[in-house]
Amino acid sequence: MPYLDLALMEYTLSNSEVAALVQLKKNHLRFNIKPFLIFTFFFSLMILMPIATMLWHAHTLGGSWFAQHEYQIISIVFCITAIFIICYFFFLRKTIKLSKDIKHRKGIIEEYEVVRKQYFKHTDDYFIFLNDLDIPNVRVTALDFEKFTIGGTYRIRKAKCSKIVLDDFERNELNKDHVFENQGGRWRFGGRF
Repeated sequence: MPYLDLALMEYTLSNSEVAALVQLKKNHLRFNIKPFLIFTFFFSLMILMPIATMLWHAHTLGGSWFAQHEYQIISIVFCITAIFIICYFFFLRKTIKLSKDIKHRKGIIEEYEVVRKQYFKHTDDYFIFLNDLDIPNVRVTALDFEKFTIGGTYRIRKAKCSKIVLDDFERNELNKDHVFENQGGRWRFGGRF
């Protein structure tokens, strides 16, 4: 049982939760490394041209060195800044947050108000609807469906920095092991049609 501090609503992550975060980080890196390398390569080529013209192009204009090469320097600074910003927002930001969660092993518990309950008889699923745009509904068991009332609270465990919902890992709703098979020229997700 993880340690729970109700005053801060913070707790220490269990080993299974940390293992799930490690697997998620590994999948994130594996999925994004090729686009990251291709993007960096092409932007590096864009930087190479101003550098080459700055080094090998003979300028006949008088004046200072900066005055002769100001457009090349501006384009180099712009390209390096663009590479950093795009790489940070699309690749590094999530990886850094996951690494912090794995290192510090801290989670938070957030409470949400239950605004609606609904049973779907065709699929035999019970759902409660929350007042949050990020997590609008949660599938629950029949016992939990009866236990929660409209206007009551529902607690969700999340990783502290990355805000990844850890309850999904324990309910096995996130499929971390994707197995794709090729049959008859169509790619399909494991199982039968």
